[in-house]
Amino acid sequence: MKNLSILAVACTALLSCTNGKNPQGTPVDTDTLPAPETVATLDPNAKPDEASSMGRTASFLNFFQAEVNNEGMVECQFMNLDEETFSQIFNMDNCPTDKFALEASGRVKGICILNEGSSVDPVLFLLMEDNHAERVSLWELSCGKQKTIYRSADDGITMFEEYSDPNGEWEGNIVVGIDADGNRIELDWSAL
Repeated sequence: MKNLSILAVACTALLSCTNGKNPQGTPVDTDTLPAPETVATLDPNAKPDEASSMGRTASFLNFFQAEVNNEGMVECQFMNLDEETFSQIFNMDNCPTDKFALEASGRVKGICILNEGSSVDPVLFLLMEDNHAERVSLWELSCGKQKTIYRSADDGITMFEEYSDPNGEWEGNIVVGIDADGNRIELDWSAL
């Protein structure tokens, strides 16, 4: 009898779980919920090998690595400066050799490195907690800059994607934002 009472209490507790619904069973507007206090994973369903996927780490070849720490700051480091290919892509004269913190306008929740233009021009894209974007080229960082250069006027961004002209009217790639519904957002950048 005692085990039956415990089982009844456990079933009642499980049935009372509403999992995102109020006690009457109607959906709760998630926009009314408070913002999370931790750095969020952007897309748990993203495949790690996708070039456009966002995450807490990003790298370019074996020359540059960046990581979002628990405080929402991006820590960066250049590596293998003695390799010949490094000097063909980056500035050797002022390139920092120690790990450094990138200065952004706020907390960062995701990063990626994508190539813009028609040659090798890797750019570090930051998705901010307010769903705006910031960016800086790895070339600028190799010149000794340690802060983002541009901020997007657009919000609602969940990730970035390299985009080529399907009609062949221009060469190379541009980077666009992608919103939660998968729509492209042409990014309007303003200097910081």
